[in-house]
Amino acid sequence: MLYRIGITGSAGTGKTTLAILTAQELGIPHLSSKSITQEILANEGFDYASGEQVECFLSQNGRPDKIMKKLQEMEAGTEQFVTDRMFVDLAAYAITELYETDSKKVEQIFNLCKSEMKKYTHVIVCPWGKNPIKDNRVRTLNPWYQFIVHSIEVGLLDLWGIGYHQVKSVSEQDKLKEILDYVKHS
Repeated sequence: MLYRIGITGSAGTGKTTLAILTAQELGIPHLSSKSITQEILANEGFDYASGEQVECFLSQNGRPDKIMKKLQEMEAGTEQFVTDRMFVDLAAYAITELYETDSKKVEQIFNLCKSEMKKYTHVIVCPWGKNPIKDNRVRTLNPWYQFIVHSIEVGLLDLWGIGYHQVKSVSEQDKLKEILDYVKHS
């Protein structure tokens, strides 16, 4: 079976760890979206000490276009994969950060991301609020900001008619088992 698995959810929900473990179990590549955003942050001089919200920085000055292009390239170069971010994430952050200032850009991102979401064979949602958000000096720690992102992601998946599985387990091992059961039996 062909696996093109995307794991989504707000910051701190364990997406990356689960994507890595799932990829290892299935013997397919893990595509790290963090490599894309970390490269942009480094190349464009993001200063973590500035107090600026990283999600806001990544949503401005053409950066969403750069992220989309790199995500498309990364996924196009691999037949099977597990990724820890998808196009629905990009759309959710664009809506959250740009709806007041650039509604045309939001609409453009919304439409492109909706189209790109059709290529995933399995979509997994890590729910908001199961674990406290750990400070990795990158993500926004405000749990209500993360709740907004999560709500938009789930709302977009529902609106776009994209089937998904929301993880119910709590421990990392149980989450992994739940994801593997879902992927192998759907």
